[in-house]
Amino acid sequence: MGWGGSQERGHGKLMEMAFIHLASLIFLITLHYSLACPDGCNCTSTDVTCFNRTHLGAPKEYLNKYTETIDLSFNNLTMIPDGSFSGLKALQLVNLENNPWICDCDIFYLYSWLIKQNTRTSYKSLRCTGPNNLKGRRIELLHEHEILSSCPIHDCTWLITSHSALYLQVVVHAVITVSMLFFLAMKQTALSKLRNKDNEYNLITNPKRLIAVIAVKGASTKYSPQGLNSFTTSEFRCVHVFSWYS
Repeated sequence: MGWGGSQERGHGKLMEMAFIHLASLIFLITLHYSLACPDGCNCTSTDVTCFNRTHLGAPKEYLNKYTETIDLSFNNLTMIPDGSFSGLKALQLVNLENNPWICDCDIFYLYSWLIKQNTRTSYKSLRCTGPNNLKGRRIELLHEHEILSSCPIHDCTWLITSHSALYLQVVVHAVITVSMLFFLAMKQTALSKLRNKDNEYNLITNPKRLIAVIAVKGASTKYSPQGLNSFTTSEFRCVHVFSWYS
């Protein structure tokens, strides 16, 4: 009985220590994200809420793989920094309503992110407040060229480079494919010629075959299976040789 009581007390101490370590870990994680959290935001390990913000600063400092909800509604955001929502595997909800989005080159990341979402209807209230030619348009329904047309040339260098690389890959694959098809066609032609030569060789050398010659001279046709020696090649305009097995 005494040994059993000691075992139970030891087990209870282990459970107590595990609980203390877990609580400390949760506290440290919460403290880390609280310290990284920018002014005007409330941050926990799973939720981030911001208000009265004109920009998000460096979101990667306070958004993490455990973040589930991000509430950015009723701020003064005009764009979302590149990569802000990338790698957030636990992310379930992003509230972006009531912000004065400017649909110029800087909105391209948000646009790209929106068109990849399965629930686009959740973001139908996100509309451009500028520039004038896009004012009132739903962001996820814009065309890519409408946004990129506002980008300075140097900002679009990456796009031109990526498209050039894509075209180069297409050309290389096309050349390889055509080369392979040409090689296969040449190989097939060579095999066909080889088969024809084998057939001609068998026709001449196989003693079990009988030979019939149709000789055409002028408009007349002569057929002589036995009298092949009675014709000379100079008399023939064309000759067809047929063979069959005896």
